[in-house]
Amino acid sequence: MQTFTPVTRNLARSTCRLRSPCFVPISSRFNHTGPTGNTEPISPSGRTTHFGFQTVPEEQKESLVRHVFDSVASSYDLMNDAMSMGVHRLWKDNFVSSLKPGAKGPMRCIDVAGGTGDIALRILDHAREKYADRETSVDVVDINSEMLKEGYKRFKKTMYHNTPQVAFIEGNAQDLPKEQFPDNTYDLYTIAFGIRNCTSPADVLKEAYRVLKPGGVFACLEFSKVTNPLFGMAYDQYSFSVIPILGTVLAGDRESYQYLVESIRRFPPQPEFAKMIQDAGFAVGGLHEGKGGAWTDLWGGIAAVHKGRPVRFGLEASSLPPSSPTTTNLSTALNSSSMASTSASSQPAMPPPNADLATTWAYLEEGVDHIMTKLQTGVSYSKYMSLYTVSYNYCTSSKMHTSGDTMTLGQRTGANLMGSDLYNNLIRYFVTHLKTLREKSEGLQDEALLRYYAGEWDRYTTGANYINRLFTYLNRHWVKRERDEGRKGVYPVYTLALVQWKNHFFSPVQQNHRKLAGAVLRLIERQRNGDTIDQGLVKKVVDSFVSLGLDEGDINKVSYEVYKEHFEIPFLDATEKYYRKESEQFLAENSVPDYLKKAEERLREEEDRVERYLNTNTRKGLISKCEHVLIREHSGKMWESFQELLDYDKDEDLQRMYALLARIPEGLEPLRKKFEEHVKRAGLAAVSKLTQTGDGGEATEVDPKAYVDALLEVHHKNQETVNRSFRGEAGKTNKMAEEEDLEGALNKVMVLFKYIDDKDVFQTFYTTKLSKRLIHGVSASDEAEASMISKLKEACGFEYTNKLQRMFTDMSLSKDLTDQFKERMQQNHDPNEMDISFSIMVLGTNFWPLNPPTHDFIIPSDILPVYDRFTKYYQQKHSGRKLTWLWNYSKNELRTNYLNQKYILMTSSYQFAVLAQYNDNDTLSLDELLAATSISKDQLKQVLQTLVKPKILINEEQDQYDLNPNFRSKKIRINLNVPIKAEQKAEATDVLKTVDEDRKYVIQATIVRIMKARKTMKNQQLIQEVISQISQRFTPKIPDIKKAIDHLLEKEYIERVEGTRDTFAYVA
Repeated sequence: MQTFTPVTRNLARSTCRLRSPCFVPISSRFNHTGPTGNTEPISPSGRTTHFGFQTVPEEQKESLVRHVFDSVASSYDLMNDAMSMGVHRLWKDNFVSSLKPGAKGPMRCIDVAGGTGDIALRILDHAREKYADRETSVDVVDINSEMLKEGYKRFKKTMYHNTPQVAFIEGNAQDLPKEQFPDNTYDLYTIAFGIRNCTSPADVLKEAYRVLKPGGVFACLEFSKVTNPLFGMAYDQYSFSVIPILGTVLAGDRESYQYLVESIRRFPPQPEFAKMIQDAGFAVGGLHEGKGGAWTDLWGGIAAVHKGRPVRFGLEASSLPPSSPTTTNLSTALNSSSMASTSASSQPAMPPPNADLATTWAYLEEGVDHIMTKLQTGVSYSKYMSLYTVSYNYCTSSKMHTSGDTMTLGQRTGANLMGSDLYNNLIRYFVTHLKTLREKSEGLQDEALLRYYAGEWDRYTTGANYINRLFTYLNRHWVKRERDEGRKGVYPVYTLALVQWKNHFFSPVQQNHRKLAGAVLRLIERQRNGDTIDQGLVKKVVDSFVSLGLDEGDINKVSYEVYKEHFEIPFLDATEKYYRKESEQFLAENSVPDYLKKAEERLREEEDRVERYLNTNTRKGLISKCEHVLIREHSGKMWESFQELLDYDKDEDLQRMYALLARIPEGLEPLRKKFEEHVKRAGLAAVSKLTQTGDGGEATEVDPKAYVDALLEVHHKNQETVNRSFRGEAGKTNKMAEEEDLEGALNKVMVLFKYIDDKDVFQTFYTTKLSKRLIHGVSASDEAEASMISKLKEACGFEYTNKLQRMFTDMSLSKDLTDQFKERMQQNHDPNEMDISFSIMVLGTNFWPLNPPTHDFIIPSDILPVYDRFTKYYQQKHSGRKLTWLWNYSKNELRTNYLNQKYILMTSSYQFAVLAQYNDNDTLSLDELLAATSISKDQLKQVLQTLVKPKILINEEQDQYDLNPNFRSKKIRINLNVPIKAEQKAEATDVLKTVDEDRKYVIQATIVRIMKARKTMKNQQLIQEVISQISQRFTPKIPDIKKAIDHLLEKEYIERVEGTRDTFAYVA
């Protein structure tokens, strides 16, 4: 007996071949002019600066620059396209990506000279898309109000408009008001293509240093000096000859574009600007380009990215030396910089490279303690680098100075042994330090305890972060080696600090009657009772619970173990108790409508609580708990009051009840039943009112019109209730109403369609989707499809919908063909041979956007006889035509014979080919299935996955697939033919490629048609006429039109008129 019996449908089409044309690229030529000289006016203050190649008084530059950007504000992106040959967008993308906004949590950013908002938008998008961060914010600052207006217009079209994530502020980068921009405010300061326009870049850098937090990042993207001489000459020619002309052509403003070119040439070259950043107090790395350097060149130096960190404490990762420098190099690095520092008179002398453990640790411990306890007083850069050097020297001293006998002690190097000493001393320091903190916390309770905890947590983690960088060499070598050898109790220094905090501060305090979590829960309860609390304090404490989670298997992975155990579980329990008590008490004293408002308000509060200070993973459990207590436990009373709300038309209360009960699975069904009964009663009452008996006891005759009007009035009133209160949901639907709604929806689609520029893209996608609906029989109705095509034809003409109409013709012809084939088979074959139900669609290649499979396919033996019969029948009926079978679009239905319950499986042809192999086998390998079906390996794996997921097949061993003898399903008919994602993505790509190819032919055909009518035309007139004729279908690009003209010249459809360069003639 067969395992699967096929009941199959297949699909074929006739094919033809088209010849693809070739295109020749074009080139452009530019004229060149050079810069002009200028006189130098006298400054009243005696101080001058440059404005392009001019020398102007400092007092005038700001107004001159303001005038330039007032002029170019509306075409700013166009200007940057000209300045960068169009690649500034790519530079800005890379610039923002390199900063990774949102990677370490929400950031507060300032984008200076960023009026148009393009950097700010990229920052917010990157944080949201890469790290799901919706809290990072950007203050966009610009001296020019016109530029800010352009940025505001841009953000009005985005999701960030009217949110706290972005603000537009008019301000001078050289003198940011302290009341608006306090010291140590921002995590990230960006300035893109703006600093060269400032009167004093040094003052800009000074303000950037002031407003950045310790550990913040300064990032500047600016046009710079081209490093390749040959490329530099070419770029100069382009800059001075072409860009001003483009300014005249594109914006009617040559002078502004001339200034912008000149301002680039007057801006300091990369090393000089990097030194300016360093002199402003930033750590920038080495004064060179590339890895470890102060800047990164883009496109050979046309632009460059400069970065730095403000060094108030000398603790920036960018200032650290390489992982294994020599002592000499480290000393040189230390002596080359001077940073803000505390007095060095009392600092102990730096130990020599071969100092012993006691001397080394005494020096390191003093520095570590200073960082952990007195960081706010500052640490000099030289002191920090001395600490780093001592740590590095000690870890490497045994390799550099000890003999070979001691280096192999216990099969471990001296560096590893020394690492162990330092590591253990750090542990002892952390334990002692945390004991002091714990003793200070013993007398504190509730909010006072939380404030102390949060303050010390901030101080401790900041210090630990810097100490982690101090012991970079220890982390990279000794810690890594220990962990690689399986010692999971050894951690990088920062993680070690967190482990010690958890063991010696958090756990002892928390174990004392859950002091920490209890204090947080009491604060939250106070907020629920209406008090105002410090939400930032709660967030700091709660976030620390998350940070203390540690996954021993992967220390870089976030673990919520501590958060769940010590906070989330008690929080959810407390929430349940609080709302159960409150809801019962409130319902006892108030009406159900009042309770609905209260429940809705409470749910909104809890959603907001998650956003403000809880971890997002808590959302699901919290909302589920609240829904259970606030809705499910009181759903009975809601259902009971539903009829009263209906009777008195309490629309707002009905809407609120519907929204709440929709949150629980069984919430709406009783409402549907009650509403259905309500509508029936209303209808019967309306009819009864019309048929009331007269005075003689006889029923009065009912006016048909009044009867219909009464029922329509009942329908209208209750339909309004459904629309207003139940979001348009009704228990029963009316087919006529559905069709009217569908027609209305199509009319709305056509309103939008009129605003689409690329109507050919819409046409291609619509054709593709329509073909799928027709093939799979899932169209809402043939009348609706015909109505839509009629509307498209009316809007765009017969040619636009010709293929769509031919597709319907093919469907009709295919149905007739299938019927004729079945009739012939019944006449010529025994009925037992026709046990497979078979239907065929023969589709014209020119009208259907369907592609045949790209690989071979072995037709299952079950349907091979039917396949052969139809092929022979079709060739006899239409000799000379070729059928290409589209197995990738075919569908099949199989009946199971190996289970107690008979199932009908709806499959693709590929799924059928796989399942058919199990008529003879119980288990098959991937290679055996490949050989039996000839499906490509990648596609076969995806097909098998669609059979393994519903458990038709079992994949317990790699590349081995067994038939599941215990398969069960609640449904008798099971649809296994689900779309494969890879195919869907490829389909969208193919559609766009088809559009591009079609556009080439449309442009060429339009040119030929125009030239045939006009005989001769000038180049510019021809281009404008082509745009005019095609623009109703799509907006053609001028370069594409030029390519088409060149192609037609090459193919001799048109020719240049002798003696002219821009006139063409039609070649008959």
